[in-house]
Amino acid sequence: HEDGLKKRYVGLGLKRVPNIPSSMHFDKPSGWLYLIDTGNSRFIRFKPENSTYLSTAPTYPIEQPIDRYQVKDLQELVSKSDDVLFQPSGLLMHNGITYISDALTSLIIAFDDNWKLIEVAQTGLTKNSLAGITVGPDNKMYLVDRNSNRVLRLDP
Repeated sequence: HEDGLKKRYVGLGLKRVPNIPSSMHFDKPSGWLYLIDTGNSRFIRFKPENSTYLSTAPTYPIEQPIDRYQVKDLQELVSKSDDVLFQPSGLLMHNGITYISDALTSLIIAFDDNWKLIEVAQTGLTKNSLAGITVGPDNKMYLVDRNSNRVLRLDP
């Protein structure tokens, strides 16, 4: 990604969990950047354009410096206190529904556009195996099973 811009946003309080990916989605029309924060068991968003420039910081190993921005409008949409997210990982926003895969439980949790729980779907996968989710050109959902190194299709 040599032609891309690198920016670091501070004030998010993100916490990683080793070996579990945390997904993100940028909604260009609204300007919201949606993030899965696996270590804090939450789903958040903010608008990068509303962030305030802080400084330029060097990176290691030596690369181009990265501009740092302070996040101003962080919103927590779903959290562990809602008793549905434990180790969220994958994120899919499709047809007005947000799907979050939970690595710990191997469940897929669906929310409407007001972040209200619609459904919790059993995948049949063992705990600690579910990672990313996406929709293919066939309009079917695909899941990553980390433990078996395979991609599965989910037919609703």
